Amino acid sequence: MKHLYILLLCFLTTSVAKAQSLTANEFPAIDDTLKMWTVSDTSNIVSPSKNMATWDYTSLKLDKSKSLNYKFIKPSTATNGAKFTTSNIACEEPGQPANTVFYNRTSNSVEVVGVNNLTGSALPYSDKEKWLIYPLNAINGSSSDTYGGSAPGLLGSQTIRNGSIVTEGYGFGELKLPGKTYKNAILVRLESNYTDSLKSTFGSIATVMKEERFLWFVSGNRGWVFEIKNTATSIGVGGQTQTKTVYMRQAQDSLSNIGFNQISTNDFVVVYPNPTSDLLNVVFNVSTPMSSYIYISDIAGKKVYESDKIIYNQETNSFIFNTESLTSGIYFININQKVVKFVKN
Repeated sequence: MKHLYILLLCFLTTSVAKAQSLTANEFPAIDDTLKMWTVSDTSNIVSPSKNMATWDYTSLKLDKSKSLNYKFIKPSTATNGAKFTTSNIACEEPGQPANTVFYNRTSNSVEVVGVNNLTGSALPYSDKEKWLIYPLNAINGSSSDTYGGSAPGLLGSQTIRNGSIVTEGYGFGELKLPGKTYKNAILVRLESNYTDSLKSTFGSIATVMKEERFLWFVSGNRGWVFEIKNTATSIGVGGQTQTKTVYMRQAQDSLSNIGFNQISTNDFVVVYPNPTSDLLNVVFNVSTPMSSYIYISDIAGKKVYESDKIIYNQETNSFIFNTESLTSGIYFININQKVVKFVKN
């Protein structure tokens, strides 16, 4: 029995250590698309502190009219892909125009081999950027690297990039998002600083960029589920421009995506897990206080549940509905004329 306890302890220790480490399994593969909702108001979103056990972003206001995607594609299908011969996967990032990053993805690391910058020109790295090194421990893992390259431009000009990056495991715990809670989330912080020097016969001008990204990964999910990105840009002798961008992964609860009904920028209803066998979590957001009934009907339109009239003063509200009394099938939940479909197993 003593040996059994020792084996069990070793198994649990190994399992916990593995859960707290980021591996290549969590990085996207070719043909993956990270469908992301933008957060419409980022003014009150605070970047996380290191080694937090819980991150609560349930009050986010999602702008469902702006659904942006990270598309992971074959480098050969990307613009200027032939110029990045050591890349085996490329990512078209959100933005206008789109910025394409070319990676070399292996079981040991992810390195950036170059980019198509915002002007659409190719900038291969002669000194590649170590973006992630696996396994990355979520509590105390870290790595650092320098990178850079150069590319010819118009009229004999040349762009030279010199940069550095620090990647660190920033925490392991529970991530709470509107309509979704991830129990074992791994937070990774990446800070990249680089200078682009544009040199021509007319002189030289430098663009200095500092980018800090917080990416939450979850074991078993390829790609990050939540992102906070802070950027600061200085061009020449001008002032500095600072921006904050926040994306939340769109939950894919089935091939038909039932469970999410894109209603408007501020009003939404989310149910999970979907399909469900017992308890159904319902989260909904209202732009103004209201009073409403909650109805549940079957696929034939027959009402199977009706709540008392409830006054909602909070923007984000939630409750749990026990579906055990329902037979297997498709149902609809109606909150203030916002309707979402769910499945009872």
